[in-house]
Formats: sequence, C-alpha cells, structure tokens
Amino acid sequence: MQTLFKSRMDAYEDKLEKVSAAQSPTADLSSLQQEFMEFKEFVLRALTSFKSQIELLAQGYDRHETAMRRKVLLLHGVPEHRNEQVREVVGKVFSNEMKLAELGTSDIHVCHRLGSSSRSPRPILVRFFTTEHRQLVWDNKKLLKGTGITISEFLTQLRHRAFTAARKHFGLSNCWSVEGKIILK
Repeated sequence: MQTLFKSRMDAYEDKLEKVSAAQSPTADLSSLQQEFMEFKEFVLRALTSFKSQIELLAQGYDRHETAMRRKVLLLHGVPEHRNEQVREVVGKVFSNEMKLAELGTSDIHVCHRLGSSSRSPRPILVRFFTTEHRQLVWDNKKLLKGTGITISEFLTQLRHRAFTAARKHFGLSNCWSVEGKIILK
C-alpha cells in the first residue's frame, strides 16, 4: 500500500511539473485533475479500510483483555494499614466477613493494592488460581452487605467507561456486570 501511494504521488508530481512547464496547460491540466480525483478517492477508501481494521483490532484486544481478567476481582473499602500483608488481609475478609472457610490465601495467585496511597483505602486486585474460586467469592459477595466492603469485576477501560455511563443513565440497581458483560434491567 505504501509503495502504491508513493508511486502515485511521484507520478502526480512529475505530471504537475510538466503541466506547469507546458505552453498550453489546459488539456494536461484536465487530465491531471481527473487523475488527482481518482487518487483522492483511492486514498479515502484506504483510510476507511484502515479505520475499520483498527476498530476490529481494538475490539479483539478488548475481548482478549476481558478473557485475561476472568480470574480477577477488585475489593473496595478494605481498610488500609502501613506495612500490611495484603494477601493476609484479603484472606481475613474471605474467612471472617464472608465465612468462606474453604477458601485460603493459597488459592490467591496475585494480590495487591492499586494506585498510589490516598486518604481513602485503595482497591485490592485479587487474581485467583482458578475461575471456580473467583466465582465462589463473586457468588457470595452479598455477605459483605453492611461492612463497607464491596466486590467488583476488573473491567477493561472501554467496558468500565460504558458501565459507568450505563449506571449513571439507568441507575445503580438497573445495571451490573457479569464476566465482563454489562447487563441492563
């Protein structure tokens, strides 16, 4: 594609130089104008094709990112302390607050706080070894009601923006996410 663009532009520039040097440029100018219009249409079609390819790639990337996050949950509102062992803190939330005795810290693959320190507690990213353990926590998140701790999915930036806009428009109780998909009531 790049070589075609370059060769067409070079040919156009050559003809433009000949037209400007010619004694009666009107005939050459009309053919040059026709070629320019054809080339312009070609470039616009190519740009449209590139745009659709980029959109397809972005959608594929978003689906890939969503699949990579299928074992991940975010915990919000868990009090933060200096020099804390985040894995142990999460383990206590699962065992004490959610009464999930069958789930231990050994079931957690990665666990850390997101972002830089602030006044409010930072969310905790929890990646489980299996989707079954993640689903167990997700299915029992209602047990955290009244504790100030909430659990959410780790959505991609694109899906998070759509989810936030949907919640703002339809209300908190009419919008939720399931496995990265945004559901409206």
